[in-house]
Amino acid sequence: MAAAHRQDPGHGRLRQRTTALALTIAATLAAPALAAPRVLLYTADDTPQLRAAQAGVREALGTTPIEDVRPGDAGARLKAAAREGPHVAMITLGPRAAARAAREAPSLATVECMSAPASPGAQAVPAAIPLEQQLAWLRRLLPDARYIGILYDPAQNAEAVDALAAALRRADLNPVLVPVAAPAMLPAALAHLSRSADALLAVPDTTVYTRETEKALLLFSFRYKLPLIGLSETWVRAGALYALDWDYRELGVFCGQLALRQLSGVHAAAATPPRPHVYVNQRSARRFHLHWDDSMRQSFDRVAE
Repeated sequence: MAAAHRQDPGHGRLRQRTTALALTIAATLAAPALAAPRVLLYTADDTPQLRAAQAGVREALGTTPIEDVRPGDAGARLKAAAREGPHVAMITLGPRAAARAAREAPSLATVECMSAPASPGAQAVPAAIPLEQQLAWLRRLLPDARYIGILYDPAQNAEAVDALAAALRRADLNPVLVPVAAPAMLPAALAHLSRSADALLAVPDTTVYTRETEKALLLFSFRYKLPLIGLSETWVRAGALYALDWDYRELGVFCGQLALRQLSGVHAAAATPPRPHVYVNQRSARRFHLHWDDSMRQSFDRVAE
């Protein structure tokens, strides 16, 4: 009876199908483990803005596995990641991280969060407020301003200020460009603006806009009735008339959504870009005799009194 059972062809076919099914199940279970989509997260600096953006990235990624690239072994890890295939995407936070990733892993699908483009194939999400939005708010909040002063260090900002000046001219505004190559040149630069500008538009510049120069710039603004358009909410709380700035958690969420889209393909839902937030100092507005209607005030995100 046992011999007859072993010779039963139906039993042999059943055993073959069972073996094939077991192998298929094992392969299916092993495949996600070998090629599970995941995101590498790399930052080379530590600032409140980068920390907020990082929190937003983690929020957006949800259950998608995240591997933090530690600065100490970033070079080797980035080079290895470049060989890992399309199931891996990377998010860099800040310009230094973007530059290193572009150098070490140029072929890896990357979202360069809070950075100007560093790699031709990456998606860059700059920290700078888009010029068209900056100038639209300038026209709305300071409709009588025609001559816009810009203090800048040419060594840092010559190219960016050229682009800003061109955008101002397209908006029928007149840029008043005053180079400040060293902090000692700031008093003379301010004296020039007091005679030639209607408002002062700040640009990110570590020569001009620092903790050491903040008080002098704000005193100048009040003394000469020259509204200062600040860099951030912090400047607005100190006395700048207004500033456009990101909610950096929202910016991080957007970067995380872009990375998920890279992993899932172009047919995934498009991410919605965040909007800049508008911060206004109402006390400074009264100093400059500016009055905005209710609909305008309702568009502000936060008002310092």
